Order: sequence, then structure tokens, then C-alpha cells
Amino acid sequence: MNYTEEQIKEIVCKIAENNDGLNFSEILLDKLGAWERGCNFQNRDMDTFNRGKREQGLWLLDLLKESSFDKFIEIEKRRRKDLCQKKIKQINQD
Repeated sequence: MNYTEEQIKEIVCKIAENNDGLNFSEILLDKLGAWERGCNFQNRDMDTFNRGKREQGLWLLDLLKESSFDKFIEIEKRRRKDLCQKKIKQINQD
């Protein structure tokens, strides 16, 4: 089934309306590598695959920003909180 860009934005917005949908969006963005910053050049085939996957994650992230900016900000805050907690835990272990 083919959806227009506007229909897809509407779907993303609807999914992010409740907490379960927002959690799902966050998990999906993570699995698609939307938060990744580095590349692995040791395996070109895998790198190409991961870049394609990441592009889909960035596309989804852009849709979330455009369709529901407040939910995008909420995911960003959650993510940063989780990163800070992991960093504090790591510091306390050292």
C-alpha cells in the first residue's frame, strides 16, 4: 500500500500520542540507528546496510519532528536522561 508523505506524518503523529506509541517510536529509532554517529569501515557490505538502515531512522526522526515536535523533544529528553544515568553509573563503577 502506498501512502502519501502527509498520511505517513499523520500515522507517526498518532502513534506518538500515547505513551506506548512513544516508547515504540523510541525503540524503533534506536534499532534503526538514528542516534548513531560513527561508521564501521571494516566491512563495506555491513556498513552500506547500516547506513541504509540509519537513513530510515533519520527519516522517521524527521517525520516525528515535523508531525509532533513536542513528542520529538520528549524522546530527546528521555534519551539524554538515560545517557546521563549510564554515564553516572559508569563513573561510580570506576
